[in-house]
Amino acid sequence: MTDIKKEEEKIPDKAPEEEPIEQAPRIIEMSEQAKTQIKDVLGEEGENLIAYIQNINDGVCERTEQFIINHISEKEKRTKVHQLFKDHLADFETHTNEKDGDKKIIVFLSSEISKNKRKKLDMRTRKDENPHIKLVMMKENIESMQAVHNISKLVKKQPKYFGIAGNKDKR
Repeated sequence: MTDIKKEEEKIPDKAPEEEPIEQAPRIIEMSEQAKTQIKDVLGEEGENLIAYIQNINDGVCERTEQFIINHISEKEKRTKVHQLFKDHLADFETHTNEKDGDKKIIVFLSSEISKNKRKKLDMRTRKDENPHIKLVMMKENIESMQAVHNISKLVKKQPKYFGIAGNKDKR
């Protein structure tokens, strides 16, 4: 009986744990046609963009680093740039950002920046596009929140988009 217990207590030897294999970052491939179109659309900035992509492939710069294309005021040109990335460089994501009337395109590897950071970048882009409106409202026999609710229905926006400076009682 003691022999049986000893066999049950034996624990089989564990296999040595394998160390995780670190995968090399994926190389960003770009056709000659894409390079030509980038140079045609962006000129000198296009050559800088191609060098940026090559630096990412060579490991010279971080994969999370953003590339900024400055001074693109014409909408058609910005549209061409965004379409170029969709057609030939799907690994990248582009956003147009405007500050003080100067529009620029921010380019980054979509797989390297988290969804949350992309959302924050998108919100920073949109903040300047949606200015707020200040109103002075006089009301009679209605509560402030009810007035906001009525206005929100008229403009088809949720009441959470409205703010009140001073919440007075019904008058």
